[in-house]
Amino acid sequence: MRYACYLAIVVGLACSAETRKSEPYWETEGQKFYGLGGKNTPAKVIQRGQELTTDDIAQARNLSTYDDGGFFDCSDYWNKPSRDYRQISAIRKFIWQHWQQKKRGYIRATFNSRDAWSTSHIFIEPGPGGHWHVAWRIARHNNEITDCPDITAVAWEPRRQNDEHKGSKLLVFRHEDYTAIQRF
Repeated sequence: MRYACYLAIVVGLACSAETRKSEPYWETEGQKFYGLGGKNTPAKVIQRGQELTTDDIAQARNLSTYDDGGFFDCSDYWNKPSRDYRQISAIRKFIWQHWQQKKRGYIRATFNSRDAWSTSHIFIEPGPGGHWHVAWRIARHNNEITDCPDITAVAWEPRRQNDEHKGSKLLVFRHEDYTAIQRF
């Protein structure tokens, strides 16, 4: 009996060690972001009013097949969140409706702070194999494009205390492994 208990413990420890080896280990959030497919690419970023973009921000997408949600200037969001909250709500509503209805959509939003300025370009679309996903590209003031890891799930979740965006619930964008890529 005692031998069987020891054997069960040893086998259990070996199995849990094997499971840990097969799961990716991320030292930092940055490593996780890049490990899931996120990337930064140098680019010639151009300014159109308050919007940052590139000549190929759509990456050969035919934007005439997408509903255009428009451009939202949320550049004062961090200083005057109550004024821009209506815009954030409209962005969330557009994304959620298109995600739920499986309709192509494209929307842009600019945010800035004292030391950074960026425009998020968000594409709701069918991905490879027909599964719907969100492609999120960020044009940055420092001539760089950030491509977020592939987003395969969008859901409403309660706002956490440390979430920077306002609202009782936020849209959470998740990778296929359920990692939250963006909380908006």
